[in-house]
Amino acid sequence: MTKYNHKEIINNIITDLEQRGWEILKRWVADDGWLVGRDTEYFVLMKDDRLVKTHYHYFNRGLMEDDEYGSFIFKE
Repeated sequence: MTKYNHKEIINNIITDLEQRGWEILKRWVADDGWLVGRDTEYFVLMKDDRLVKTHYHYFNRGLMEDDEYGSFIFKE
């Protein structure tokens, strides 16, 4: 089984977003809300007039965008 350094992946994602003009307004860790009990890293991002709440998804090693209906893969 491949082991991933999720902190490194998250930091690379954030660096890439910042280079593309996104500002990280808030970053925090909390429980994922599922029975798995895995801590999840959340972010509030802003670019121009777009404000987005996201979280790092452990399985796809990417960001998921959160809205009132659920989560989906974050697309710029």
